[in-house]
Amino acid sequence: MRAAAYAARRYSHMPSEPHPFARFIAILGRGKSLTRALTLAEAEAAMAMILAGEARPEQIGAFLMLLRVKEETGEEIAGFVRAVRASFPAPAIRADLDWPSYAGKRRRLPYFLLAALTIAGAGWRVAMHGLEGHTEGRLYTREALARSAAMSETLGEGTNGSPLDAQLDRMMGDAPVCDVCGHITVRNGACYKCLNCGNSMGCS
Repeated sequence: MRAAAYAARRYSHMPSEPHPFARFIAILGRGKSLTRALTLAEAEAAMAMILAGEARPEQIGAFLMLLRVKEETGEEIAGFVRAVRASFPAPAIRADLDWPSYAGKRRRLPYFLLAALTIAGAGWRVAMHGLEGHTEGRLYTREALARSAAMSETLGEGTNGSPLDAQLDRMMGDAPVCDVCGHITVRNGACYKCLNCGNSMGCS
């Protein structure tokens, strides 16, 4: 009797229904074989609850860690974006391509900047965000652009065309075609690096 009374008092304060956000953690935290990705609607609902302050801090921490371990899917990211757009007024920026660049690069150069510049040079409007660094030892977009501008000024002296053209010519040079996928390679130290498949060629 005493044990039953103690248990009744101990658990009387516990809610009878789980927290609404708990279902999203349950989906992501069911183990290797049972875990699945969130659907677009589930991802949108989860992010909407976070932005509205309806999820507890410990729930948000668990949710983000589970996503980090699992790695986000395109559908999940699309759902998060929908929730953010519904929660905050969109800035008055007209762009064809929304390009986040928050991760930074530790072991590789930010070749994606060349792709962005190429797309912009073709007339498409690119809005790139996440320029500032936040982790020591990584190369972030703003610093990479500053280095690129300084290099372009140096390489552009005495050459025809834009400094960017000169820098690209220097990078490409006599770079061969990748012997794995056929993509044009770029210089990478003493080697040639294929940005398409990751193959390295000509390393001494």
